[in-house]
Amino acid sequence: MKYQFNQHYTVAEARALLPDIRTWLSDIRKFQKAIQLGDDQFKKRMSGGDDLGGPIVDEQMKRYLGLGRTLQAFKDQQIQIKEIGRGLVDFPAMQECGEAFLCWEESEDDILFWHKLEDGFSGRRPILNAKRPSI
Repeated sequence: MKYQFNQHYTVAEARALLPDIRTWLSDIRKFQKAIQLGDDQFKKRMSGGDDLGGPIVDEQMKRYLGLGRTLQAFKDQQIQIKEIGRGLVDFPAMQECGEAFLCWEESEDDILFWHKLEDGFSGRRPILNAKRPSI
C-alpha cells in the first residue's frame, strides 16, 4: 500500500520530540518578529532615501536563513505546522483507519488526540490507551 508519508510516528516517538518542537516553534516566532522589525527598519530608511546594504542587510539575511533552517527541521521530520500562533502541529501516524495525524497544540502538556488526514483539528479524537509518561 502506498502512503502519503514516509515517516509515521508512534505516540511515544512524537512525545519524545515535543521539547524540540517547542524550541523550534519559539525560534520561528523570534525569527518572524526580528524579520518584521528589520523590514520595518528597511522601509523607514528607504522612505528617507537611504541606500541599504552592508551589515543591516547581512543581519536580515541571517534571520531569513535561520527561519528557513528551522522550518526545514519540521519538513525533514515530515511534521506539519498547521498554525504557528497556536503552535498547532501534526505528526504523521498510523491508526486503524490507516494514515492519520497525531495532533498536538502547544498549550497541551501531552499528545492525546489524533485525526484523519482530511479532517483537521475539528475532527480530533482522543487517542485510546494513550498512557501518559510518568512525571
